[in-house]
Amino acid sequence: MKFNKKYLLGFGIIIIIIMLMLIIPAQAFGIDRLNYNISRTGDAMVTADYNLSFFESMTLPIVSGEIANAIKSEYGQESEIIQMTNTRTQFTAIKFADTYNTYIQTPQLNFENNKNRVESYWFLRSLNIDYSPTITTITSFNGTEFIFNDQLIIPAMTLEY
Repeated sequence: MKFNKKYLLGFGIIIIIIMLMLIIPAQAFGIDRLNYNISRTGDAMVTADYNLSFFESMTLPIVSGEIANAIKSEYGQESEIIQMTNTRTQFTAIKFADTYNTYIQTPQLNFENNKNRVESYWFLRSLNIDYSPTITTITSFNGTEFIFNDQLIIPAMTLEY
């Protein structure tokens, strides 16, 4: 049986990267800025800004499909990944907020609950994660902005038309 040397070399590099991630002490990962821009329909454009270590950024192409699946699982299959880089992930969250005749109701965001979710994804288990974004911003369709600093729980909000 003949093996393709390029394939074996690429596979070997991936194995080395994974092994290095397992033996190198985990670095802290946190979201610097998390923005929810909410439209009149209750959909949201979600932008997460962060910094990945060298090793984390090398694995991003390997795990990007699973990250996309995790986002769709949390925010619905209609969610669309707009951008995923070493410093930012941006996606749409369809029907993020409930809409009524005269207002929109956002859900409570409890980042503390993310610990159980994160542990269910193999590619995130080795990270030391700070679950509270440094800055979380909720921006209403009318331009009203709510800013929260280092908060694990963001309360539900009513946004009037």
